[in-house]
Amino acid sequence: MCLEGTWSAHRPGGGVGLTGLERTWGEITDGGGRGITTRVGLGKGTVECPIEDCKVELLLEDCKSLADGGQIDLMLHRKKEAAINVLDRVYCPNSTCSYLMSRGSLLKSSKSVFADAGQSGARKCQNCGFCFCISCQDKWHYGMSCENFRKTAPYKASGQAHFEDTAHRNGWRKCIQCSCWLELDEGCMHMTCWTCSYEFCYTCGEPWVMKKPTCRCPFRVEEGLTI
Repeated sequence: MCLEGTWSAHRPGGGVGLTGLERTWGEITDGGGRGITTRVGLGKGTVECPIEDCKVELLLEDCKSLADGGQIDLMLHRKKEAAINVLDRVYCPNSTCSYLMSRGSLLKSSKSVFADAGQSGARKCQNCGFCFCISCQDKWHYGMSCENFRKTAPYKASGQAHFEDTAHRNGWRKCIQCSCWLELDEGCMHMTCWTCSYEFCYTCGEPWVMKKPTCRCPFRVEEGLTI
């Protein structure tokens, strides 16, 4: 039964409470908040009504009675992500922060600390104050190019260097559009970035256009056979 017709009648401001839906939601998700975790964990910032054929989006207030604090925080984070174009998203590289910012607002705020931020690439996290390079995503290296900084002992001992070494040794691919690292477990070489939806060949990195490859790499690798 679709409840969309009575949705706005039960909550001031245009939503509906879950008083009459909690039992149904719990049965469908086998634990109430598990469905929320699954959806936002896949990058979704919204949760739809669990009633079959009803596509109405549940309000944050609706989900608070079913989800724990961590799930609600994740929903808020996903909604913030959805409001920023994927190519404009910047995450603080400080492993204890990872705060999400837009490129424009980050540049503007960083200019109060680095007058030449637009040219140098210096940025200061709006949340924790960590200063980093927008190009290489590592701590700010004043007066030194990213290439030269990567040759220094401090960089080689950094967590970023260890991560990239692990990525290369395991054959992971970096999306050329948003720089997200991707790992292929098995099967099709046609990759779609889960962050920005860019499509490319996992073998060579060349793009797929209109669902077709622009390279001649094997399409699928299974048990040592190429197809």
